[in-house]
Amino acid sequence: MKINIFNCLAIIISVFSCQLDEKTDASVLLDVDRKFSELSAAKGMNEAFATYVANDGVILRNNSYPIVGRDQVIARLNKRTDTTFRLTWEPMFADLAQSGELGYTYGTYLVSSPAGDSLGVGTYVSIWKKKADGLWKFVFDAGNEGL
Repeated sequence: MKINIFNCLAIIISVFSCQLDEKTDASVLLDVDRKFSELSAAKGMNEAFATYVANDGVILRNNSYPIVGRDQVIARLNKRTDTTFRLTWEPMFADLAQSGELGYTYGTYLVSSPAGDSLGVGTYVSIWKKKADGLWKFVFDAGNEGL
């Protein structure tokens, strides 16, 4: 088999373009998670979670059974006002399944007072699913207090 410079270049470009697509996809999920946090900062945790939870979403919280389903998640969150604190987070890492339809993010979160005083910090993980309309919604969210 005869290999020329053009065949080698085509192979190299193919390999790098695959790696770039993977990185781009993961960065898209990081951006979604950051926008989720920005909405929480701007409009409150309850509205942010209502916006980003999937219909079959699950959240795990301390001293609680899993809260399953969008309606149950929203009802649980709305039992507590979110005007006395602010929840924000910073995703540190994202990865996607090869299909590009499922991924996860993890990072750190901060609960602060309206004045900006720290009330608590911790870590979290969210599992995301890309819906038919192309929007990412979380299907699982959990966090741990303390760092």
